[in-house]
Amino acid sequence: MLREILRLAQERGFAVVLWDQPLNGSAAGPDWAGVVPAYRKRAEALAREAGVPYIHPGDIAGLEDADFADLFHLLDRGRLKWQPSFSQQVTDAIRLLGGSAVAVPQHMDEPAPEPAPEPSLSPILQTGP
Repeated sequence: MLREILRLAQERGFAVVLWDQPLNGSAAGPDWAGVVPAYRKRAEALAREAGVPYIHPGDIAGLEDADFADLFHLLDRGRLKWQPSFSQQVTDAIRLLGGSAVAVPQHMDEPAPEPAPEPSLSPILQTGP
């Protein structure tokens, strides 16, 4: 599935960054012990093949069991740890891809102009003096 997502995104001119979502390793237990490393290995190989960054913000965020509500969902304290790491790594990845901001993909229109201000109420409908 990742291969198809990459193909479509690149075909349409999107810059792609693969990333790992936070995972509470101790809540995952032994059932996930082989799944996560195997997934990461395949995702890393696919990222190399496609020439896209693959980031792991959770690895440097210092997340602990108490930062999670469950297997994947962060509590506020976990989000406060994870979000700066994620933001920095995405920024670095975009720069690596040669951008300073996300450009509008080739197949999309430029953003729509700001809407005109709404007309003011007629004097009859206005309240006050």
